[in-house]
Amino acid sequence: MPLDYDLVKAWPIADMRQRFDVRDTMLYNLGVGAGIPDEDGHVDLRFVWERRLVPVPTMAAVLGEGASWMLDPATTISAGNMVHAEQSVIWHAPLPASGEVIARTAVEEIYDKGADRGAILVTRRTLHEADGDRTLATIRGSVFLREDGGFGGSAIAPKPAFPAPSRPPDRRIAMPTRPEQALIYRLSGDYYPLHVDPEFARRIGFDGTILHGLATYGFAARAIIALAAEGDPERLAQLDVRFSAPVYPGETLEFDLWQVDRSTVAFVCRAGNRVALSNGLAKIRAS
Repeated sequence: MPLDYDLVKAWPIADMRQRFDVRDTMLYNLGVGAGIPDEDGHVDLRFVWERRLVPVPTMAAVLGEGASWMLDPATTISAGNMVHAEQSVIWHAPLPASGEVIARTAVEEIYDKGADRGAILVTRRTLHEADGDRTLATIRGSVFLREDGGFGGSAIAPKPAFPAPSRPPDRRIAMPTRPEQALIYRLSGDYYPLHVDPEFARRIGFDGTILHGLATYGFAARAIIALAAEGDPERLAQLDVRFSAPVYPGETLEFDLWQVDRSTVAFVCRAGNRVALSNGLAKIRAS
């Protein structure tokens, strides 16, 4: 059955209310590598110790995420063969280490890359404090639906590319991942078998289980905070990436950063000889 554009575009996604505590926050932070010592053997205790805990800001991308609606066969989405394509978060207020939030999600658009070329589905989610309804973040994510192209929709690119400058990077950092990184990260709510079942991963074209794109995204946030925000998570205002190649658990992530202007950072992330994250854009608030 081909993808039904009108049905998916108007799919009713229920608001999601989620309560989280310091244990959830520490688990998320560990999932994006916060417990792995840096090259000097240092671990930033703010991300792993409940006495002074702050979340890695990209935790906003998993709160109230609720992507399971795409697995419903009634949507006409071929859910067995989809991968994360792009991610963007804009933070409007600091994320607390514990609390309760409400997420409101809608399908923003579906782009048709053509028959045998797949489709791109873009969602927009706003994250609000349950008490007072203050908006914490606006989250956009796109999913590459490998088997759902050719339904007759628009092929216009979701957003313009943000390529890295051609000059050498201004800063560079390497961050190792653990062999069990995906097994830790999945405990924050993404149980897609691609990240745990090697047979499933090989069946859809990968060499083995891969790290969640949003886990690599969290590593990127930590790199930007360390190198461009003087270690202050609250200064990270926006983070956009394109997921360009898989990362396998245990690989080292290498981030190259370019200071474009006072508030804008471009970056790429490599894993081995692959560009894992491209079109990296970060906005930094003044101190």
